Amino acid sequence: MNAWNVGLACPEWILSATVLIALVQDARGKRESVARLSWIGVLAATLAVVVQGLWGLGEGKLYAFYGRYGLDHFSAVFKLIFGGTALFILTMAGAWLQRVDRGHGEFRLLVLMATLGMFFA
Repeated sequence: MNAWNVGLACPEWILSATVLIALVQDARGKRESVARLSWIGVLAATLAVVVQGLWGLGEGKLYAFYGRYGLDHFSAVFKLIFGGTALFILTMAGAWLQRVDRGHGEFRLLVLMATLGMFFA
């Protein structure tokens, strides 16, 4: 592996792309696509953490970006917790957002960006 190893941050890349696409879809007024996209994006990022944990962390801690970003078992477990919590929030908030009938995209984007921040921490 090289010193950059940008593939190690694959869950964060997935969430970043999901945030950008959901932001554009929300600006276009497509509520349903933002709801589906946010759920699928968090699920894909969480599954990427599972794949990294199963096949990539056999030797302990992995580093990327010249040692500025690390991934170990401890961080993988917390990423799974954060991803599962975000999926739970997005699932449970669907009925409430339909009842309130405002702020659909903003709420989902807030959950996505908070999850992305927790994945980087």
